[in-house]
Amino acid sequence: MANVRKSTVLKKKLMLESLAKCKGIISHACKIACITEKTHRDWYNNDNEYKETVDAIDLESTDNTISKLYELIEGVTVETTVKGESVVYTVPPNLGAIIYHLKCKGRKRNMLEDKSIDSIDKLTETVERFIIQA
Repeated sequence: MANVRKSTVLKKKLMLESLAKCKGIISHACKIACITEKTHRDWYNNDNEYKETVDAIDLESTDNTISKLYELIEGVTVETTVKGESVVYTVPPNLGAIIYHLKCKGRKRNMLEDKSIDSIDKLTETVERFIIQA
């Protein structure tokens, strides 16, 4: 019985490490850890410590996604190396990311009360003018 518990503890540890590497994508992490998604769900529902760690990994993944969204909204300067040479280029603000953000966050401020195509088109025009002026 002790070997079964030790094996389960090791599998849980491997699953949590895999989940962190896979940025919270459960199906990918399960394949790496060689467990089923049902096993993961059982652990999640019955082991509070495991659940808390999974939730923390999920929160970190969400925070990372939000930071990438803000990079798209604000634009970003990228430094990379191509064939041994340093290359710097600027990625301008992404209109789609801005509109997505406003559709999600703007609802709280009633920015999109009118859900019609005309309203969304007007929002797009306004954002485009803002980007051009910046």
